[in-house]
Amino acid sequence: MKGVMMKYSFFLVLLITLLMSAGCVNELKSNNPAWTELNSSAGWPARGGLTGVVAMPDGSIVLMGGENNGTISRFLNDVWRSTDNGVTWTQQTANATWSGRDNFPGIVSTDGSIIVAGGYAIGTGGYANDTWRSTDKGVTWVQVNTNSGWSARWGHGGVAMPDGSILIMGGGVGPHGYPIPSDVWRSTDKGATWTEINSSPGWSPRRNFATALLPDGNIVIMGGMINSSDQDSNETWKSTDRGLTWTLINTSSGWLPRRALSDAVLPDGSIFLMGGRYTLKNIYLNDTWKSTDEGATWSLVNVSSGWNERYSQHSMAMPDGSIILLGGMNDDTNYRNDTWRLQPMGFSRFPLNFQKNSIVVLFPVRNYLFVPAQKSFHL
Repeated sequence: MKGVMMKYSFFLVLLITLLMSAGCVNELKSNNPAWTELNSSAGWPARGGLTGVVAMPDGSIVLMGGENNGTISRFLNDVWRSTDNGVTWTQQTANATWSGRDNFPGIVSTDGSIIVAGGYAIGTGGYANDTWRSTDKGVTWVQVNTNSGWSARWGHGGVAMPDGSILIMGGGVGPHGYPIPSDVWRSTDKGATWTEINSSPGWSPRRNFATALLPDGNIVIMGGMINSSDQDSNETWKSTDRGLTWTLINTSSGWLPRRALSDAVLPDGSIFLMGGRYTLKNIYLNDTWKSTDEGATWSLVNVSSGWNERYSQHSMAMPDGSIILLGGMNDDTNYRNDTWRLQPMGFSRFPLNFQKNSIVVLFPVRNYLFVPAQKSFHL
């Protein structure tokens, strides 16, 4: 039997080699993937504080607000949409009915409506605690709450849970973002009313951290600025009960402490973490990290991802398994409007459509994965 298996394996390798030479096989390296620039100037004004970006159920991206360097009104309330993974953009509205703002979480409810809650906003005394909702991908907006109950804030996290509820947490509430709360609030009516579910969840008060909702409904928060002395964090915390209680799962996650970082969650539950600012050393980052165990451990994907070092950018996972990164700034005056894409291994960018009874060969050889290309081989 051993001899038969060895002979069978030999012929599989031979078959793959022949298919490759015939141009019938796609080759996907399993080493660290690279980022690709989709657009060096996406059409919308360059901006940072770019947390109000959402991936819609139809696969489009909606971008809202942020701050600009003064070439136009500093705090923005325009809305843009892309239907091709960030390559091209169409303006939905030049002036949404909510006041210009940055550093608010973009939230998509389970019904596809978009929620805007709080942020650093002009026309509201600096910080906002209003809640707005759009049911037409950001074209029009309705204010559902003028004073949502939680302290006016910016740099907070927000997620839409599978049960239809919405959570916001943390953020900065005073001058320069101090003091910083660590409370968690929940809405079950798309932002119309809010209830505090934990006034002290265990993690240090923080703002400008990354928030990840996993496929199993768990929530992970990473990094952020954790106190008034401008100290950055590289902790990872997790909640398994919709934000009610939290567990510290990594006190020092391997990546440098940072604030204003971004993240993306893939369909398999892996978390990608990117960029940010390490304020103690005044370092702007462009690395990419990955966790496959809900933030307990991390591995470096790219030490230098190709895009310029930056913070206050936004990133998200798309339905095809790719990750899109947008905008941000790499100092307090250099704002960006570029768009980048990462195709992690395991999520093919090739549409593999085979005819009935065709042979599909998956065989790892020397850290490569070979899959049939467009030609079919019938039994």
